Amino acid sequence: MPYAGEEAVEYGDPRVARDYRNIRTYDPYYNLSPDRPLPPTYVDTALDDGQVLFFQPARCVAQRRSCAADRDPKLVFRVMKIGGHSGLSHGVARAEDHAFRMAWILDQLNCSRTEPLE
Repeated sequence: MPYAGEEAVEYGDPRVARDYRNIRTYDPYYNLSPDRPLPPTYVDTALDDGQVLFFQPARCVAQRRSCAADRDPKLVFRVMKIGGHSGLSHGVARAEDHAFRMAWILDQLNCSRTEPLE
């Protein structure tokens, strides 16, 4: 079963036909089309993540790019050599990771400053 027990209760069991059809209605991988607007999206992964293998988010990003190659400039895909499911574990690298994500969010909200802070 691809889901843990708690997830099957919340989302449904994909082995049950009715649940599978329901999951497919909001599945972001299979519901892409060239005419559907796409939101800004940040995707990151780590090569040594034990819970989500790096090729899984890469596959989703490739699917999205295949449907919207010329009109999806707000898609960022970041692959890190180190890190895990919860990101980097400690130190400066963890702060840099959080800063990168926060900068992307602020950019999407158009909160960038052009004048220096005093």
